[in-house]
Formats: sequence, C-alpha cells, structure tokens
Amino acid sequence: MFEAAPRPASTTTPGPATPLRSLPVLLVDCQATGSSPKHGDLIEVAWALARAEDTSVATSERLVALPKGVSLGRRVSQLTGLSQAQVESGVSPQDAISVLRQAWPAQAPAVAHFARFEKAFLTHHGVSSEREWLCTHALVGRLLPDLPKRTMRAVAGYFGEPLGLKRRSGPHVAGTLAIWRGLVALLEQQDVHDFEQLRGFLSRTRSRRSKRVFPLPRAKRLALPDEPGVYRMLGRSGEVLYVGKATSLKKRVNSWFRSPKQKSDRELELLCRAADLDVSLTGSPLEAALLETDEVKRLEPIYNKALRRERLTEVCFARRDLSGVSERPDVEHPLGPFPAPGDVLALGELLALSAADIVPPGEVIAGLLGMSAGWGPRADIARTGWEQFQNRWGLRSLTDAGRLGASLWALRDAEDPDEVPGDDAEPRRTWSADGVADSLEKLVMRSTHLARRAGWLVRLVDAELVWQPRGGGGGWRRVSVMAARPQEGRFHPADQVVSAPGGRPDPARCFVTDPWAYDRLRVLTTELRALASAGHGVRLRLGPGRPLDERQLRARLAWF
Repeated sequence: MFEAAPRPASTTTPGPATPLRSLPVLLVDCQATGSSPKHGDLIEVAWALARAEDTSVATSERLVALPKGVSLGRRVSQLTGLSQAQVESGVSPQDAISVLRQAWPAQAPAVAHFARFEKAFLTHHGVSSEREWLCTHALVGRLLPDLPKRTMRAVAGYFGEPLGLKRRSGPHVAGTLAIWRGLVALLEQQDVHDFEQLRGFLSRTRSRRSKRVFPLPRAKRLALPDEPGVYRMLGRSGEVLYVGKATSLKKRVNSWFRSPKQKSDRELELLCRAADLDVSLTGSPLEAALLETDEVKRLEPIYNKALRRERLTEVCFARRDLSGVSERPDVEHPLGPFPAPGDVLALGELLALSAADIVPPGEVIAGLLGMSAGWGPRADIARTGWEQFQNRWGLRSLTDAGRLGASLWALRDAEDPDEVPGDDAEPRRTWSADGVADSLEKLVMRSTHLARRAGWLVRLVDAELVWQPRGGGGGWRRVSVMAARPQEGRFHPADQVVSAPGGRPDPARCFVTDPWAYDRLRVLTTELRALASAGHGVRLRLGPGRPLDERQLRARLAWF
C-alpha cells in the first residue's frame, strides 16, 4: 500500500513519466481461511499483468493446498464454493508464489482491492516487502467518498463489472481491473496522470465519508407511478440484480434509499450496483406477487438469492403409504404435490415403525427429525422420547396422523398464528425425551399440513377470483387462473356476476408437477388469505357450482 508520504525511489519503483493509463500493474487477489497469516492459511491466489487501458486480461490462478490436518471450514467453503477435496488438490504456497513472482516485472506495482490483506500473505510466503502496492479500496475512499459500500463486489459492480456471490480469486482479478480502470479515469479528472502525481495525490488526501449517494438517478425513482407492479434493479451492464413486488412502485422503490444506516451490508452493496430500473405495472398487488415469483425464477437475480430463502426447486408425488415418491403423479403415486420428499418420507417411516411396534435406534430417530447423528439425541434419550410420543398418540395409520396434524395445527394457530411450520430448522443443542416427542409431533404437523395444502393447490389449478380493490371506485377486479397460470386481470362494474371458469371441472395434476406452478399457486394462496382478512369482498370459484364467499374462504384457508 502507499504510505501517507512519498518514499525514496527504489529499483522497484515505476517510471515517473509513464501515464497511469499505460502503466503495467500486477492485479492480485488472494483467498484465505483467515484475515492474516497469523490467523489463517492461503487457499487461492490469482494474478494478471495488465494496464488500465486493457479491456480484458489473461489471468493465472492457483489453488493452494492447506497444511496437513487443517480443515477448510464450513463458512469459508460457503463463501468461496470450494470443497476440502479441491483445496487438497492444490499446489504448495511456495510453488504458487514462485510462479507469481516470475510473472511480476520489477517496476510494476501490485494492485489489489484490500492490498494490506494480499500483501501480508504474499510477504509471508517470500515476496519482498519493498514492492509497491496500490490499494483500490483506499483510492475509492478518496475518489468516491459518497459510495455506500466499498467491498470488491460493490465497487466492481459500480464500474460495470458484475461479480457473483462466491469469493473466487480469478473473477476478483477481473473485478480489480475494472475498478483500477474506473479509478484511473477519475484520477485523470483530478489532473493526476502519472505515478508521481498519484503519490502526491495520496499524500495530500484522506479517505472521507459524507452523505451517501447512489448510482440510480433520484429523478428516475421519484418519477415512478404510485401503482402496483414489479420492479427490477439493473446493474450498469444491464444485468438484473434484484426483482421485487410493490403495492406502490414509487413508495416501495424509494423506501430502499431511506435510512441507509439501517440497511444491511448486502442491501447497501446492491444499492451501490443498481444503476437503472425496469418496471412492469400490474392491475393489483396480487398480480404483482404472482409475476414476481415467475420473474425471480426466470431471471435468477443474485440478490434475491442472497436476501431471501432459496426458491422451490422440486415437486414430487407420494404413494398412499408414503413409502416412496415420484416426480410425476401416477396410479402408484397419487398423493401430492409436495415441495420436497423429506418430511413426507419421514412421516411414512414413522407410521411404518409405529404400526410394527418397533422402538427404532437413536440414529433412525435422528434421521426422522432431519438431523445427523452428531446433532441428534443420544440413543437412550431418543428411545424414551419415542415411547413418550407413542404413549401420547399411538399412531397406526395416515388417518391417525391427519387427525393429529389437524389438532396440532389448531393448537399452534391458537397459540402463535404467525408461526410457519418448518421454519425452526436450527438443530437443538441439548435434547430431552420431551424434546424428542415434541419434535416428532412437529414432523406430523408439517407433513399433514403439506398434504392438506397439496389438495388445495390442485383445486386452484383452474379458478376464478373476484374482489373489490381499495380505491376501485366500487368496481371489481377479476383474475382467472387456467392451467395454473393467471390470465390478465380486468376491472368490472360493481354489479358484475362472476362467471364459471373456462377450464376443466376436474383439475389436472400434471400442471402442478412444474415447480413454477407450485410456487405460483402457493403465492396465490398467501395473497388470497391477505385479501380475505382485509375484507375485500372476495369470491373464489373452484369449478362448477357456487363460488366461495369471503367467510367460507377464510375458513378454508385457516388450514393452509
């Protein structure tokens, strides 16, 4: 890194007359298991010799093997996407740094985003500490003090280089080039054109923070309509970063830019990269929610994955005894659709063990609860908890499980109506027999809830919904669902009679084998509940016959 004051020239100092735009630099990025050589080990290094005027570079990358007996760690593996086996196949740190040193010309400074980090690891493995380093993070603090975040991904995205969520050295070298190129252009605007002028600029300036300024033009977001719809935040290269829904596009989008101090680091990073907007107007918030779920799957924006749970990725159908699943419904697999086989198969195994009057081993009970043996209860506690569960309920059939699930759901709804089954995924750190029995009850409740919801979603495949929006002038909004796809909604006069849907009287399950359709109908159910609870005069027709009125709909949705 540059010091605050100039240092004496050395044999490794770049030529003073070389323009920054044409100055050869070594772009460097390292990944490690800790913040410094004292606290971690190098696992990857990448570099490229380039100039700011270059549009692309040839990057060299090396995975670095960890010392014998050292584990990569779950958190580091999640951040980088690397596995223990991949790292073990790497070269030694000395071999990797030796190749880097040979590619590094004597008068080329190194450029890294957090130069202190890279310099510490390279110096630790034999690179001279006298080599020149430029820290782009420090330069950003001087040239772009109003940028909300200065992380590699945020700044590279600001300059038009989209980076993924995984921290890998190769892509980060490309990001460093984009940052260096953008900073050189800003330095030229400050009349800083060569290396010595850059030294002087760094000696007389400091990183500073003033009011946060975002790349997305304020006038553009203020001009958004006060109507429901879907918005897409776009990067400088046009890539879709985030998709969201809104009751009011103007209010929702502008809320992102209020109270930035209360935003998470990931949200501020998104706002650093968002340079443009694309919006789609919908006739209602319900239609916005349905469009959003499809758009997230179609576009796969990286910040939707980062800021919320992963979306549904599979749908399955089960046998009547829950002993097996299939991707599609057939004579042997009539039950479903289910979002994933885990709870369904676990309930099937629980019922089989109960009917056989078997006390399963502790590891089997841990498996039923979706936990590894390392996190599960001890064998004796598991057996006692199993016996307590059997003494409480004595399940022998799927009908028994359904009744128990309904009772537990009603109890849950009375105690905590906002709790969502299955959200308590964190393994218990201490186990008791009562805890095992309670967890088995939750398994029954989750599984039977999914079964009841499956029957409801199948009925929604062909449906027609009518409700009175707020501010609708006394009219009605009508949305038809055909083959699990919502049709374009329309407004109708207040005296409009709901017509029967044009679909089939018997829903076709084949449409719900599509995960998109399953998620779409799940979102529709959530929006129906919100409309019915808010008193919008909802009417829902699920085939021939009279439609469900608002009271009947609330009663049906109480279980879903």
